Amino acid sequence: MTAFAVVTRGLTRRFGPTTAVRDLTLQIATGEVFGLLGPNGSGKTTTIRMLCGLLAPSAGTAAVAGIEVTESPDRIKERIGYMSQRFGLYEDLRSWASSAACRSWPGPSRAAGNSASPSPAP
Repeated sequence: MTAFAVVTRGLTRRFGPTTAVRDLTLQIATGEVFGLLGPNGSGKTTTIRMLCGLLAPSAGTAAVAGIEVTESPDRIKERIGYMSQRFGLYEDLRSWASSAACRSWPGPSRAAGNSASPSPAP
């Protein structure tokens, strides 16, 4: 187990001339509860999407569970999950209710090594 669950150094994301995340450097210890707070447009979602391997950084580095996000984004996706507050499938459900609904969907079997996913429906 790594001492830090998340490590970023100089993490930056640009969209054209706009910089959404600039030079973010942080360490989040394994087991630590951590939150990103800020107004709309401050880069919270962009940061999370980079850490999940869903969006490539423009500069800098980030590792989650010891896995470098730019080198192995698929390995990160195997280890973590992400559900935004605005989940498009059911607009009237909150995140926790959408998450509960998704957990009931068939997915990879536990035998395939994914203990976080339910077994496929018979």
